[in-house]
Amino acid sequence: PVPKLTFEAKCRVDTAAFYEAVDDATIVSDYARIIIRPNELVISSKSDVQTHVTRLEKDGSLVHEISTDKEVSASFSLAYLEKIMSASKTLSDETGIELSTNKPIKLSFPLTGGKIEFLIAPRLE
Repeated sequence: PVPKLTFEAKCRVDTAAFYEAVDDATIVSDYARIIIRPNELVISSKSDVQTHVTRLEKDGSLVHEISTDKEVSASFSLAYLEKIMSASKTLSDETGIELSTNKPIKLSFPLTGGKIEFLIAPRLE
């Protein structure tokens, strides 16, 4: 059975843009912090010598919707995110992201007649 989770924030973004942000983050680290704010989605990764940040702003064409009244964030394995995004990037033009602070992330991809959903546990530091 699928766990019943409630999320503090959700957004819908362009799949290609989110895939590129995840792919870029792998150059720097093996995990990324995903942050949803009322006005933007942020994907950041850092190592001892380098930091990479991608910001997708609500006013732009790549973010279709953001629904939250506060900042929420959690860290996730880029290995899992990259595998999911690589497999899903050709299936759907849009990625749904649902998140709560330091809780699992839900990624959903709408398809004709249904959708594919993934849950990924957070990386706790």
